[in-house]
Amino acid sequence: MKNVETKNWKTIELNASFLVDSGLLFEINRSILHLFGIALTVKDSELSFKDCREKPEELVFDKGTIDLGTDKLKKFMDEFGNSQDARRCKKLGFGVQYCGQK
Repeated sequence: MKNVETKNWKTIELNASFLVDSGLLFEINRSILHLFGIALTVKDSELSFKDCREKPEELVFDKGTIDLGTDKLKKFMDEFGNSQDARRCKKLGFGVQYCGQK
C-alpha cells in the first residue's frame, strides 16, 4: 500500500483545486449536475460549465474516473467530511438539509 499524504482540509484554500482534490467536484457532477446535462469543470484552475442539456446522456464517467473520484471522496470524508457531518447532526439534528427542514 502506498503512502498517501493526509491533508488539513480545514485550512486548505477553498478553490477549484480543493473541489478536485477532495472528490467533491466528482460527486457534485455525478450525483446532481450530470442528471440535468450540466458538468462543472476545471481548466487552468478556473471553474466553468459544460452544457449538455440537449444530450444529458453524454455525461458519463469512465470506470477509471469513477474509481479515482470515489477514492478521493472517501479519503476526504474519512479525514474531514464525516466529522463535519457529525458536528452538524449534533447541533442541528441533521446533516443534509432536506426540503421542508428549517
